[in-house]
Amino acid sequence: MLKEIEIKDEKELEHLIVNEPSVVEEGLKIIKHQLPTDAGPSDIICVDENGRVGIMELKILEEDYMLLQAFKYFDYINENLDAIKNMFPNFNIDPEKNPRILLIAPSFSSTLMKAVKNISEPTIELFRYFYLEEKTGKKELFCKAVEITGPRKPVRIVTLEDHIEYIRDESLRNLCKSIINKIKGIGPRIEVNPTQFYIGLQFKGRLIARIHTFRERFDFFYPPEKISGSWDDWGYIQVSSKEDITDDAIERVKEGFKYLGGKIKE
Repeated sequence: MLKEIEIKDEKELEHLIVNEPSVVEEGLKIIKHQLPTDAGPSDIICVDENGRVGIMELKILEEDYMLLQAFKYFDYINENLDAIKNMFPNFNIDPEKNPRILLIAPSFSSTLMKAVKNISEPTIELFRYFYLEEKTGKKELFCKAVEITGPRKPVRIVTLEDHIEYIRDESLRNLCKSIINKIKGIGPRIEVNPTQFYIGLQFKGRLIARIHTFRERFDFFYPPEKISGSWDDWGYIQVSSKEDITDDAIERVKEGFKYLGGKIKE
């Protein structure tokens, strides 16, 4: 027979999860616990099987403030993902993926759950823990994901202008437009296809380049020598000034266009 027992403090809960992170999610690996940040030490930093960093905030009592604490750590870690990847090179950290927040506690208030339900970014997940003891004295921690149903949101169509206007600097916005026009001018039937996540430049329904816009820069992705179905082979440049765009990157786009049967304009 099992009985539920209390965990005496957060250090004990932290110790249990660090020793067995799979109780939260299969495949999780602990990168560091008590990682220093400008908001204080973060309880646990982990990474999942897809290379996405997770920020665990732990409480042994129901406490709404844990959400605000997690956001403080998120802000620091999200801004320093490249540095964290370099600090911990043995982990498969993908700095292009925004961290997720994992809140772990024995219970959550309706106020916190309503707040989480209305937050779409970053990803926030709740896990209720149970600490059980067998008759033999063996103790084991279990975590169960708490289902959060989000509000219904209409799907918003993102336009090319939306992507470009997201860039703060006017000169960078103009540079982004000029690169798009330059690629469109490579040959006939090159189309601009904005999606929720990027600006796609296509020929015959195949991408020959794509642009991801950010507040302070945009990322320009160009194909390898032969266009494949994998993004892993593509090169990319983080563009924060005109000098960052190389002739080689544009040539790669031209070669990709020709590889798909396109005719270069003379």
